[in-house]
Amino acid sequence: MSNGAGALAKLFVYGAIGLAFNNPLWTDENGAVQTLHDARPDLKVKAIGGYSWFNSSDSYKTKFEAIGPDGNEVDGVVTEGLIFKGSTIRYLP
Repeated sequence: MSNGAGALAKLFVYGAIGLAFNNPLWTDENGAVQTLHDARPDLKVKAIGGYSWFNSSDSYKTKFEAIGPDGNEVDGVVTEGLIFKGSTIRYLP
C-alpha cells in the first residue's frame, strides 16, 4: 500500500516541478518588444503578450503578432532563458 502512495507522491512532485518551469506568468513583454525591435526593425508589432506553452524549453515565452515588410501577418514567440541564454525569435507556421 505504501508503494502506491510513494509513487503518487513522486508524480505530484514531478508535476509541481513541471508546472513551476512552465508557468504562464513567465512572460517578458518589454524584453520581447526590445528583442523584436533590435533584431527585426522591419516588423510592425501589432500585439504582444500571452504565454506559449509548446514552443521551446526556455523559461520566458511571449507571443507576438506583427506585420512583415511584405504586408503579411507574422506570428511568433520570443523566448528567453533565465541566466545564460539570450532571446530567440521563433516564428509560427
